[in-house]
Amino acid sequence: MSERSQTRVLQSLGITWSLDIDRSKVDLINAEIPPIHEPGLSELPEKHVGARLWVTVDYNDAIPGYDLTFICVGTPSDEDGRIGCGL
Repeated sequence: MSERSQTRVLQSLGITWSLDIDRSKVDLINAEIPPIHEPGLSELPEKHVGARLWVTVDYNDAIPGYDLTFICVGTPSDEDGRIGCGL
């Protein structure tokens, strides 16, 4: 599950803030446009953006005062595109 898909699942449970370092992705999500394609993902932004979900590039808005913070990082891939789990 991508970090953006995870954000959508968490927002449906009432989680309210998400942080991304990519301003263009934040702008898309705040405009209710998913930056990636996954089945069922396109319906969720219109239900939650501005009501249960606020997306920002500002750490001071997204992190302080919350009991739990998820940190999602990109999964490295091998040369053939498969997930690279080796160190």
